[in-house]
Amino acid sequence: MRKMPRMQSVPSKLKKTAVLWENDRIRPYIPESQAYSRKEVINMLQRHGFVFLKPDIGGGGKGVVKLTPAKRGVICQTLNGRRELPVQRAFKWIEQEIISGRNYMAQQGIQMAKVDERNVDFRVHLQKPQNDWLITGFCAKLAPPGGLVTNHCRGGTPLDASEVIKRISHSVGKKEKTLKKRNICSFQRNSQNIK
Repeated sequence: MRKMPRMQSVPSKLKKTAVLWENDRIRPYIPESQAYSRKEVINMLQRHGFVFLKPDIGGGGKGVVKLTPAKRGVICQTLNGRRELPVQRAFKWIEQEIISGRNYMAQQGIQMAKVDERNVDFRVHLQKPQNDWLITGFCAKLAPPGGLVTNHCRGGTPLDASEVIKRISHSVGKKEKTLKKRNICSFQRNSQNIK
């Protein structure tokens, strides 16, 4: 009977990101990711409009916080709800109630595709049982209505990826035609300064 190779995984999101960053072809598609610090988060909010804070090691969406600039500070959205706080109070709350001594990362927020007004993302599972990497799974995950994450354990729904891509492509095509008819060529994001 053939001995199965020992399974290895890298739990650190920052380490996985660092490895991917070394690949020139992949690098343009990787969201900016930094170890958590107040200064880094403020700089990233100014560059990207919104930022996700995530435990460096963890899963299932647990401990994720979405930060978005607001008139009176920052909107902090978690799995349990959202609150608007002045910037310094937001950081104090995050560090005491969410991070609480654990290693965290800040990650550039990216606009997700939507299906039925719900966020959807795609998961590709790769494994290396011998010498070559193999794609062993590919699916779409649909967030619950108003949901922050798409994880199944948080109410997300797995969907057939090819069907979701078809739906998104059809929707984008219709929007492009509408914009051309209205003579709208581009969007500009409203930037808000955080101090």
